[in-house]
Amino acid sequence: MTAIKPSLTEEAVIVAHRPDRSSGFAAGLFALERRSMKNAIKACFALRRDRVLALFILAGFLSFLHFWGGSQPWPMTAGVGGGVACLLGFGIERFLDGRLAFHETDGLLPVAALRRQERRQYKMAWHLVGFGVAAFMMLVLRAALLPVIVPGYVAGALCGQVTLHVVRSMAPVRAAAVRRRVLIWPRRWLAGLGAAVVLAPVLLLVARLPDQTARLWLAGIGAAVIGLALTGIDHAVVRFMAGAGHAPWHVIRHHVRGLVAFCVPAALVAFLAIGPAGGGVLLAVSGGSLFLVSLNILVALLYAKQAASLVIMLTLAMIVVIANMLPIVLPLFLIMLIWQLVRRAAARTWIVA
Repeated sequence: MTAIKPSLTEEAVIVAHRPDRSSGFAAGLFALERRSMKNAIKACFALRRDRVLALFILAGFLSFLHFWGGSQPWPMTAGVGGGVACLLGFGIERFLDGRLAFHETDGLLPVAALRRQERRQYKMAWHLVGFGVAAFMMLVLRAALLPVIVPGYVAGALCGQVTLHVVRSMAPVRAAAVRRRVLIWPRRWLAGLGAAVVLAPVLLLVARLPDQTARLWLAGIGAAVIGLALTGIDHAVVRFMAGAGHAPWHVIRHHVRGLVAFCVPAALVAFLAIGPAGGGVLLAVSGGSLFLVSLNILVALLYAKQAASLVIMLTLAMIVVIANMLPIVLPLFLIMLIWQLVRRAAARTWIVA
């Protein structure tokens, strides 16, 4: 006789009624999140062709990391490895804080989320998973980079804690207002113009460097940092706009006003300060930011929040693989990708779900 496996809600009720004592990493919040993530992955890759495509993308991305790491000098790979570990630690720490805040109020296990020991175990378990992912990536990139990820990951997690304490030190109303401003700010024309004004003196200082390659790299990095700051979207707002009858292109146009207002004056300043190559770099980076925010919006219209993050990561990994293996095919692939996503997202208009 086959045993009936409990659902996610039933499992949460069972865990919630256990005695008030720790039962390890395999129970409580971590078990609930692990089950939820497993279901999200199954929903994303329900078809066999989706699973095969995901494995192909992952294999190609890991192959690219391995060959790129072997061809680069040690300082370059060490800097990239430490930076990736730092970003991973910071991102996981902030993500876990958000999940714990959700479980405290709207989750299935609010009592467990309020227990200090359960919270520590939950964070430690997921940080072990994140550190294992970082260690695996460093092994693929270059095995000698393993000592680099420890300080990088710890520094990123500590930075996440510091930013959390800064936000919590504010009054609740003020913190909520700051969060709303952060989400609304990228969609304003004035935000893009202000970002261009901030970048302009940086470009003028970079133009004084004697090496043209260094000038282009620093200009591109500065534009990428500001471009990423202007690509934030609110998943709930995107879904609401689609449910209210806004077409996908209208939703995208509503979210890219700040980027458009940034890229034109910033590219003009780079053209005058660095030259045509500098203006081209600024336009290319701004175009990449526009593509990224469009991809985020279209995927958000099709998938739930957690599943959308996974789909975006796999899509970006596929783009990296194609750009390095078949760069001549990349423009056609990007056009077909956006067209397919727009066609599917258009069918979600007026659907509230």
